[in-house]
Amino acid sequence: MSRTIQKKISIGEKIREARKEANLTQVDLADLIHISRNQLINYEQDLISPPVDKFIKIAEACHISPQELLPEEV
Repeated sequence: MSRTIQKKISIGEKIREARKEANLTQVDLADLIHISRNQLINYEQDLISPPVDKFIKIAEACHISPQELLPEEV
């Protein structure tokens, strides 16, 4: 019996990937969306979820659609 293990890519991982693809540091992105770097770290580590307004601002700052930040299974 073969079992496929699926891993969910979290919102935090998606935020980190999008930030890096946009060539932004944590400080850069935090400044663009008016939060502290520590707050962004909390989002990227999935310690807390960003509120909808910040979620949208993150997507805009990274030049992607908000849907691209939603978790997905791989």
